[in-house]
Amino acid sequence: MPQEIPPDVITVTIPQFQRISGLGHTKIYDLIHKHNIVTVTIGARRLIVVDSYRQLIAKQLVETPGDARRNSTVLMLGSGKKVNSPLALVPVPEIPPKRKRGRPRKISPIGAST
Repeated sequence: MPQEIPPDVITVTIPQFQRISGLGHTKIYDLIHKHNIVTVTIGARRLIVVDSYRQLIAKQLVETPGDARRNSTVLMLGSGKKVNSPLALVPVPEIPPKRKRGRPRKISPIGAST
């Protein structure tokens, strides 16, 4: 469960940020990699700047939801409703059969009895 961030805290470690935000380890590193959250490195410790997290949340509140299920080209989950989508007209290519691995079989010559 997310914890309250004290107003005097400037930076937190990643485990502290997990407890504060309720986000998982992978998502936090994804946000860091995409430069949505600012970090500083002091020695071997990576610290997350709390103000960058507050700015990210403020930006998310202002933007309209980007949920793909809310647009007309993607079916709602669990919905039997069909949508006229340009993607529905694209033929799905057939996947060629897997190539067998290993040593090829010996082919007996024509006319030889087995």
